[in-house]
Amino acid sequence: MDHIGRLHRGNTVYLACYSGVQKCLDDANTLVTRAIEDPTFIIPEEVQSAVFCVLHKYPAATVNGQIDLFETYLQSASSPQQLEMVNRFLTSIGCARNETTLEYYLALTTYNYPGLPITSGQRSQIYLALINGNPSTRLTAMRYLHKHFSTVTYLLTSVTSIFTELGNRINSRIQYEVLRDIVDQYGDTLTSSAKSAADAALVQADQNIKWAEKHSEAITSWLVEKEYEGSTEKPPGGGSGMVNSVGFITAFGSALILLTSNAMLR
Repeated sequence: MDHIGRLHRGNTVYLACYSGVQKCLDDANTLVTRAIEDPTFIIPEEVQSAVFCVLHKYPAATVNGQIDLFETYLQSASSPQQLEMVNRFLTSIGCARNETTLEYYLALTTYNYPGLPITSGQRSQIYLALINGNPSTRLTAMRYLHKHFSTVTYLLTSVTSIFTELGNRINSRIQYEVLRDIVDQYGDTLTSSAKSAADAALVQADQNIKWAEKHSEAITSWLVEKEYEGSTEKPPGGGSGMVNSVGFITAFGSALILLTSNAMLR
């Protein structure tokens, strides 16, 4: 399979698994189980992102199983390919929903554990993954960063990229307030580049929120008009549109994804 084909395969599988297509979840969990039972087994590169996301979002393995797999990968990573696999694993923690799992990864950013060679860059990646994950993982990461800011900044080479990503992703007042508290409390301790990124993040986050507030009514009306819940009832105000249009599209899309990915994880 050529590079483009592998890229499309990986993207299709990721979409199917992230969306919860059962066949994809079953195949992903089969690969995870095999990887846990056989340390020499390597999950195919083009589906690693999808499989690791399933491991965190729809885990069949226990939390201990997830952690054991990660630590095995981290401790044995020596080649560029193995390090890339660790990077994909860390990126996938943005899919996590389990509080214990989040606490484990965040603790890695404030403690040096014997025998666990995690780098400064990998610690940064944990925050970037959680910031990019969803509002819950973002807020959890921000609160942990605020509470342990001095230790985190000591162990990380730079927090500039973290502030930049927060500016890009923050979309609620509660997230904005945590960021503001961090900058107010620790701004004087930051390097010039990190302080500039933090100040810019506050401006960008505020713009994000104002844009969402300004357009929320129009967005909500559009979703209702398009019957985003697949309701058989006409939308309020006599809105037009095909009944069950979104429900039909979702079902059709899921079926298409299932057919496309049916044998991709084998």
